[in-house]
Order: sequence, then C-alpha cells, then structure tokens
Amino acid sequence: MKVPLLLPIVAFLFGFLSLFTPVQAQVNNDLFQSSVPVLLDSGKTVQRMEILTYLRNTEYYHPIEQGQTWLGAQVRSEWNFGITPTTHAELGVWWSNSFGSTERSFRPLVAIVYKPLQWEWRMGTLQGGTQHRLIEPLYEISRMAENPLEYGLQARRLGTYSFVDVWLEWQKAIQVGSPYKEVFQAGWVMEQSIRKSNLSLYAQGLWTHHGGQVDTAPDSVYQGNRLNGALGWKYSGKIEAQMAWVGYADPLSAYTSIQKGNGWMVHANGKWERSKKGTLRYGVTFWQGHRFLAPGGGQIYQSYNATLTHYEPKRSFFIPRITWDAQRYSLRFEPLIDPTFHTIDPVFSYYYRFQMIK
Repeated sequence: MKVPLLLPIVAFLFGFLSLFTPVQAQVNNDLFQSSVPVLLDSGKTVQRMEILTYLRNTEYYHPIEQGQTWLGAQVRSEWNFGITPTTHAELGVWWSNSFGSTERSFRPLVAIVYKPLQWEWRMGTLQGGTQHRLIEPLYEISRMAENPLEYGLQARRLGTYSFVDVWLEWQKAIQVGSPYKEVFQAGWVMEQSIRKSNLSLYAQGLWTHHGGQVDTAPDSVYQGNRLNGALGWKYSGKIEAQMAWVGYADPLSAYTSIQKGNGWMVHANGKWERSKKGTLRYGVTFWQGHRFLAPGGGQIYQSYNATLTHYEPKRSFFIPRITWDAQRYSLRFEPLIDPTFHTIDPVFSYYYRFQMIK
C-alpha cells in the first residue's frame, strides 16, 4: 500500500497523543511472565498447568522478511518439589502443535533452582524468551511459537529497583564425528533505577558462538563469534520514553562481509486502563539501522536476509502499535510503515494464556 503522506501524519498523531496520556516505555509482555513460586518448604509440591494459544500474521512484502502466519497451541505441565527452604526441583513436559502441520513437539522440562535472598540460580530449563526482557531488535517475538524453550545455566536478580539476568543457552551440542558445529548463546541484561527515581538505565548483551573441535563439519560451514549489545534509558512520568543504541560485531567477518553495524530504537506507549477489563495501549516504534544483524533478533530490524540473499545496508521504519491487554489474552495490531518502499504491511497477533497453579 502506497503511503506518501501517511507516515508523517501517523508519527505526529502518536507523538501528540502521548503528551496527554501515561506512557509505558516497552512493549507489554506481562502475559507471558511466569508466576510459579520459587520458594518452597522442604517436601512441599506445587503443580502448574499452562495452555497458550497463539495467532501471529505478518503481511510483510519485503525482501528483508517475507510474511508468515503462526497458528497453534502449546501445553506446559510441570511439578515443583521443595528440596530445602532455598532449593527446589522442576520436572515436567512441554507439548506444541502448529495447526496445519503434522509435526508435534514434545520436550522435557527439568531444572534445579537455588534461591538465596533476591537471587535465583538455575540449571536446566531457563526462564527464557520474553522473560529475558531483551528489546525487539535482539529478540524475535515469533520465537515464542517456533522455539520458546531454552536450556542451560542462568542467574537472575529481581529487585524492586533493579533487574539482572545472566544466562548461557546451549542450543546444539556435538560429539566426536558430529557433522555439524556446536552452537551456544550467552546473554546478560541489567537494568537499574537511578536513585529510586522514574529514570532507569539498562544494558544488554549477547554472544553467539558456532564452533567445535571434534566435529567433521566441512570448512565451508560457518564458524565464529557474533556479538550484540544495547545501551538505553527509560523515563516514567507524565511523558515516558525509551531510547536505545544497538550494536553488532562479527570481528572476523566469518558470517558475512558485514563486520560491524548499529542502530537506534525509539519507542513509547500510551495506555488507557479499564479497571479489571484490560488496558488499551497505543504507541509507536521508530528504528534506524546501518548494517545491523542479530542472531535470533527481529528479522525486520536487520540489514541482511541470508535466505533471500538480500542486503539493505540502511534500514528505517515506523511501527504504530495498538494493543488490548487483559489478564489472560493480548490482542495486537502493529503495522510496519517503511518509507523506503512507501508501504504499509499489516501485522496482527492474538495470544491467549491460561494458567492453573495448585
């Protein structure tokens, strides 16, 4: 859809409205946050059952990312066993069904969790996905439907005025003679309020490694290290806002000829709360990137598509957002407005999550 004049009008409208409405600085993903107790007395047991249904449809007509539809359901059932007052075990199963496909996925849920004071140390199934609080250029939301589980090591601290998350996700292990490379990703997220005020600073980092010494993968298979980082601030008041600088580095240019890149993201959300019924949110995201890449990050933010072999060194676009968030579901309309191609690409999402804990 051609939009020669709509882009500045939409940008002005959302900016003007945010002057008169409380604003939330990030896309709201509270629906996906885990609420399982992390402290259990010895011998105590907590059972959790979760059902998530999802529909995400992107009508992208763009060489960086083509449109796709995700429609399906996931079921998560697990038991938490108290071992000591500060340690508990998690054991369960996760099942996923992508509608229209004959493939079914079953994966184990297993972890040992140690929680002294405000820290939580975890080995096994991680508190991953949106719970890392990565910004969109570093985390693709559709990964919740494709590959939501993460396994490895994790340390988290959830304070009143601070948040820390450090993890190592083991994505692919190798043995002697494996015909492929090992893959793991390490990440960290830190957020701190300044003197308990409405202003907070945050930093995020990712290290993605492909390598190994005992495999038999040919030399033509990619191996190397790629780095991503983000530095940003958020302010919460009558007018709230967020801005972040995001970087990319492939020191040896092993993945592509792109050795480094960066981008700027500006995002704001206004909201209108309707008591217990839900919250209407409206906002806009602006992105401007240069030679930016991010393994596992939002593809639309990146400058290169390996599948379509399309390279676009400079990327800039707007995403107006209108969402309705309730206790158990989230309805989202987030079209992509690309001034380079003069197009509007609709994006629609619906998530329903039911959780039972006893």
